[in-house]
Amino acid sequence: MVEEHYHEDISFSQLAKDLHLSRTYLSYLFKRDTGETFIDYLIKYRIEIAKKLMRSSRHLMIREIAQMVGYPDSAYFSRLFKNVTGMSPSEYQMRF
Repeated sequence: MVEEHYHEDISFSQLAKDLHLSRTYLSYLFKRDTGETFIDYLIKYRIEIAKKLMRSSRHLMIREIAQMVGYPDSAYFSRLFKNVTGMSPSEYQMRF
């Protein structure tokens, strides 16, 4: 589900509803199977896709990449990117 819809505004509540599960039970299953919360998994997945885009499409701007992976606010994307990777998106682009 995340892998197919990471670029969309994914709602955990909607996901639970689509799967006919309670949010609590889905949360339990997700954590059990992945070792992470849904939101942490989604953030890390989006950042991994962003890193691939930065390496393969050097002409893209940070705000374009942010939007492509589901973050319309590039400042928020940059904060998340730094939290996950330890460097800003522009630092990452310069390195790779």
